[in-house]
Amino acid sequence: METERLKDVLEEDREYTQGHRDESDKSDVDEEEGDVEDDENVHEVKALRELLNSNVVRAFQLPLTPNAHRITVDTLIPSYGANDLVAEVNDYLADHHPAAPLVDENSKFSLFHSVTLLLPANIHISNEKWLCKLRAMPAVPRVRDRKAKPAHFDCGLLIEDEELYHTAGSLSGMYRHMSHGCASHLTDIDRHGVFIHHQDFAPDKFAPSSTSQIG
Repeated sequence: METERLKDVLEEDREYTQGHRDESDKSDVDEEEGDVEDDENVHEVKALRELLNSNVVRAFQLPLTPNAHRITVDTLIPSYGANDLVAEVNDYLADHHPAAPLVDENSKFSLFHSVTLLLPANIHISNEKWLCKLRAMPAVPRVRDRKAKPAHFDCGLLIEDEELYHTAGSLSGMYRHMSHGCASHLTDIDRHGVFIHHQDFAPDKFAPSSTSQIG
């Protein structure tokens, strides 16, 4: 069951990446060869699967390279539905990197369209640790003989206050994350940048090809 689900995820990513590659004349989307992209996706899942039988409870991994490069704020906001991006990132910078330049309409971002998570067992989902992939992918228009690709934006509930979550239960201490907000929040994987990073202040923990533990 788990193997089939992983195959479906990889196939969706392969098709979506191919659709964006056909748009290369009109955007700065990553243009690596398809077999390299597939190898990266396989490596990403394989690295986390190796932790399923370990003592690591939570971990995450980003693709080796961003899926889109140097996207302007003016393009990013409508394409990804990230209406609050500038305000949210600037709030993050003010709190954690006060010396960094603020984001404006001229800022450019490189974007990760997905993050793969290793999550602990949950009685409502699985009795064992499991893998989950969150995606934030804008629509790809039809190009010649290739059909259009719909946008894919996952939604997640993330623990923002772990102590409150465990003591009060239910949805207390949780943060509802819509990835069409371009991951302006996704903490514990740091309060900005799960799907996006800025060339001037990307957190070190997002080093390409690394698998990071968060619990």
